[in-house]
Amino acid sequence: MGGQAAAQHGLSAAESRGLLGELAEAWGAIGICQHHDAMPGVMEPEVLADYTARLDKASSAAGRVLQQSLQALGPGSAADAAAPPPATQLNHTVIVFNPQVHDRTSVLNTTLPDLPSVPHGWSVVGDAGPVAAQFDALEPRVVHFVASVSALGYSTFDFVPCASPGCGQVVKPVLADGALPIKSAVLSLSFQGGLLSSVLNIASGVQAHIVQEVAAYVDGVGGAYILIETREATPLRAAQAQTITGPVLSEVVQDYNSSGAAASLRQRIRIYHFGQTDTVEVTQMIGSG
Repeated sequence: MGGQAAAQHGLSAAESRGLLGELAEAWGAIGICQHHDAMPGVMEPEVLADYTARLDKASSAAGRVLQQSLQALGPGSAADAAAPPPATQLNHTVIVFNPQVHDRTSVLNTTLPDLPSVPHGWSVVGDAGPVAAQFDALEPRVVHFVASVSALGYSTFDFVPCASPGCGQVVKPVLADGALPIKSAVLSLSFQGGLLSSVLNIASGVQAHIVQEVAAYVDGVGGAYILIETREATPLRAAQAQTITGPVLSEVVQDYNSSGAAASLRQRIRIYHFGQTDTVEVTQMIGSG
């Protein structure tokens, strides 16, 4: 589906009840997983298998709800969204729905399809025209873009390759070694020794001092939900850090590793220049290494 919204066709009462039933089952599965395991690495294999099955079922239900909802937007819209683009068309389209009763502006991301490289870059065009967007520094096919959607409405965003040099507005962020200060119009973040040390609200002048420690437990015993440590945790030190700045978001990415703890950690501390401008987002991705 292109930039023009299709005519509303809606769902029957029976279809709506069916979709709500699908969502209720998916919500239940997610609720169980969120309630029990803040530390999913310590669960027993049987628990992991059960949770995986529940989440697979929830994902399938969500896919069916999305498919029928897109079909309700207009003829062909679901097929257009689900089918791969033809060889002669490199467009990638994202439909964003706002379930809130007020207008929203948020930074979202999408993964571009695995297509041949485009010589002049990409543009993102929403219903109201071009929108700000930037590539992810670590995942080259991921694009962060600004989505403004009216209350209980939806907007369509087309990702299109540029026809001529200079027209692409999906920019590549600037990378620098080390954990350097980052700031938006609202927040300013400082780092010390590679770790977040303070968050300043620029408007109010209120500053929060942060103390952060990162460690991993080498071994331990316990049951499905309880870890009993047998030795003290091993501190993890940042092996490297990068500061990433761009027009949509800025962040510091820290990579930790410890051969003794047989674990690795990537931490991303991010602030946004649109939408959630008063929010510091911290994500931690844990793996074995």
